[in-house]
Amino acid sequence: AQLFNEHPEVSGLALAPCCFPTQRHLAQQVVYCLGSHRFAASEFLDAKILPSSSERFSSWVGHILEGLDPGEGGQKALERHRLHRPKARAQYAQDLYVFAARAPRRPSAESSAPAPRKETTGGRVIVEAEYGHAAASHV
Repeated sequence: AQLFNEHPEVSGLALAPCCFPTQRHLAQQVVYCLGSHRFAASEFLDAKILPSSSERFSSWVGHILEGLDPGEGGQKALERHRLHRPKARAQYAQDLYVFAARAPRRPSAESSAPAPRKETTGGRVIVEAEYGHAAASHV
C-alpha cells in the first residue's frame, strides 16, 4: 500500500490482506504511518477494545484503506468476499479486500516526459515504538 502511495505511475492496487501484525506490536506500542494516516497498534490489536479476531482484522484492513491515497479523482474501496470459511472456532475469515485506482491521466505536452523518479521508495510504515525493531526512530 505504501508503494502505491509513493508511485503515482501505478494506476491500481488490489490487496488481499492475509493477516495482521503480531501482538508484539501492541506491547511495543507501535505507531504506523501509511500515507498521511497515523494509527497505533492498540487501535486494532487490543482485545479489550475489539474482543474478536474478526473485529481486529476488519479494523486493521480499514486502516490500510484509510492510508491509501489514490489522488484527485481516484477511488478506493473495501470489499468483502466470503471465500474463506474457517473450520475452527478460534480462526477468523480473512475475507476483506482492498482496491484502489487512480484517475486516468489525460495526455498533454507536459505529460509526455516521464515523471521524476523518487530516489528511495518503500518508506517506513512503523514510525514509532517504545522498544524493539522500530525504536530506532526515536534516535
